[in-house]
Amino acid sequence: MNKRLLRGHCPDGAHAGEKAIRVEATSPLPRRRRWLYLSAAVLLLAGSLLASTGTVQANPGPPTANAGGPYSGDEGEDITFSGDGSDPETASNLLTYEWDFEFDGSFNIAESGVNLKAPSHTYGNDGTFTVALRARDPANEVSAIAQAVVTVANVLPSANTGGPYVVEDGTALTFAGSATDPGNDTLTYEWDFEYNGTTFNTVGPTTVAGVDLTAPSYTYPNDGSFTVALRVGDGDGVSSIAVADVTVSPAAAPTPTPTATPQPTPTPTPTPTPQPTPTPTPTPTPTPAPTPTPSPTPLEPTPTPGANTPTPTPTFTPLSIAKSANPTSVNVGSNLTYTLTVTNNGPGDASDVTVTDILPGVVTFVSASAGCIESGGTVTCTTASLANGANVQFTITVIAPASGQIFTNSASVTSTETDPESSDNTATAAVTAFNPPSVPGLTTWGLGVLAALLGIAILAFVARRRRAASPR
Repeated sequence: MNKRLLRGHCPDGAHAGEKAIRVEATSPLPRRRRWLYLSAAVLLLAGSLLASTGTVQANPGPPTANAGGPYSGDEGEDITFSGDGSDPETASNLLTYEWDFEFDGSFNIAESGVNLKAPSHTYGNDGTFTVALRARDPANEVSAIAQAVVTVANVLPSANTGGPYVVEDGTALTFAGSATDPGNDTLTYEWDFEYNGTTFNTVGPTTVAGVDLTAPSYTYPNDGSFTVALRVGDGDGVSSIAVADVTVSPAAAPTPTPTATPQPTPTPTPTPTPQPTPTPTPTPTPTPAPTPTPSPTPLEPTPTPGANTPTPTPTFTPLSIAKSANPTSVNVGSNLTYTLTVTNNGPGDASDVTVTDILPGVVTFVSASAGCIESGGTVTCTTASLANGANVQFTITVIAPASGQIFTNSASVTSTETDPESSDNTATAAVTAFNPPSVPGLTTWGLGVLAALLGIAILAFVARRRRAASPR
């Protein structure tokens, strides 16, 4: 409250002259206090906007992939693909694109690279295939698998009979045919050695067929001019007919064999008459001395088969497996990696070591280390041998579920040898998937309103300074 002194005249004129009277009036708020109130109002309104304009997730999530397609082409020729990807935080040309050109449910990387959106691939056979694409961002978060259909058409082979050929009748002629085929097909060669120019015979003594039969033989019984024909099939169709000329000349006349001149038979020489042999005087035969009877040899006992053969000791190889997850608490939709460690506790070596991991249905398989394959949600990792005291590790990367929850995953190990302690042949890891915390954020509308309020506050401040600087 301010008190001001006013001078005036009494309304009834009772008092002559001027008289000082005191009037109390209420003045406006001081300027400094008005500025404080205006600033507080601006801050309160800005806070309300921050609280009401929504939230922004701390983790925007993995990238997305688009395989393009569908695609088509011929076997043996390059087919160029056109994929793409997007990420909330990374430009698409900075993403790594991973391609599997013959996806069968298990993703096997055939080609990968940064900004590899348009690779090419050649299919060796006709048929319908699936091409799959994943996009990976610099934070190693990977997208779900995108797929497209690829239709590959068959291309018929091309046949070549070789020739022309010249041979004498009655002599076997070996042909030299060939064929080209853009696919990896098994080729069957069909030959007609006496082709009439109209009908290709496949049955009869003048025909032959077989897989990769490029050099058959045939004997022409008569001289003359003939046509040999060849066509080649790849299982989906046959080529056009290729022909070559065959000239069969008469066989050369055989050279006569000279006859030998008979020689005269010699006269036999007479055989002399044999003389009688004189009778020899008999010689007295001495009486033989008696032969001593040998003493009997004592019999040795017959050994029983297998009586002294040692029993083989069975092979025991205790194996153990440990499993861990990194991280154990993961944002929904983000990647996590399982590490499986198999140890051979001896005393012998282990062979055909196999680790089996049945993934939880809530996760999505991404990749696994060398020696592992995934099929239908089951990852199988193998190693041919594991020495006594040695260990081997395998890793499996998956995408966490899209909703917050706790999920477990178990893996087991086996080998050819007997394991007397099976309690450590299985290991389990538990992971918690959670929704990431939200942080305040502003929409475009909220930012505009806040900017306008700040502008008003600045204008008010400038006006105040001007009034304060002006003379009273």
